[in-house]
Amino acid sequence: MKEVVPSQLTERERYKLLTGAIIPRPIAWTLTKNQETGTLNLAPFSFFTVLASQIPMVTLSIFCRHGEMKDTAQNLVTTGEGVIHIVDQAHLAQMNQTAATLTPDESEIEINRLETVPAQTISTPRLVDVTVALEVKVQSHVPLNDDDGQPMTDLFMLEVVHFSFRDDLLDEDKYYVDAKGLNPISRLAGSNYGTLGDIIAVERPK
Repeated sequence: MKEVVPSQLTERERYKLLTGAIIPRPIAWTLTKNQETGTLNLAPFSFFTVLASQIPMVTLSIFCRHGEMKDTAQNLVTTGEGVIHIVDQAHLAQMNQTAATLTPDESEIEINRLETVPAQTISTPRLVDVTVALEVKVQSHVPLNDDDGQPMTDLFMLEVVHFSFRDDLLDEDKYYVDAKGLNPISRLAGSNYGTLGDIIAVERPK
C-alpha cells in the first residue's frame, strides 16, 4: 500500500486524490433562481448524494470560489429552493457547457438555449426533456471553513418535495426506476465521466 498523509499535500493534490478515488459520483445539475433579478442559474455538482428516505433528503456540497459563495449556493440560501436534475448521457455536452464561469446576471439557460417549464411545488422552474427532476427545499445550510478560518464549502441538506420522471422510467406499481433507461452519467477525475455499464444483481444475506 502507498500511504499518503493529507496534511503534507497541497489543496490541489488532496482534491485530485479525493475525486480520483471516490468514484463514480452522481451529478446534480442544479437550477436555482436569483431572488433579486429572477436570473436562472444552472450548474453541475458532483459532491452530491442521498441523505435520508424517511423524509426524502439529499446533500449537496458547493465549493466556494476565492472565499465567496458560488451563485448556486447564494440562490439556495436566499430563495430556499431549487431543482436538481439527474444527467443522462444525452445531456452530457449541454451539462458541460453550463460549468463555465458566468457573472451572476448571466444565465446558463439563455446562453445555452435550454428550455424550462414550471415546477409543481416551487417557483423555480425545471428543465424540459430530462430524465429526473427533484424539486428541493433547503432544510439546513452549513458553511464550512478551512484551517485558516476562511470560507471553504457550503453544505446543503435538501428535502425533496416533488419528483418528476420521464414517462418510460418509472414503474408506478412497484416504484422501481429503470436504471438502464435512466442511463446516468457519473463524474470521475479530471475531465473524465463514466456511464452506467454492467448491472450486477447480488442478493443480500438474510
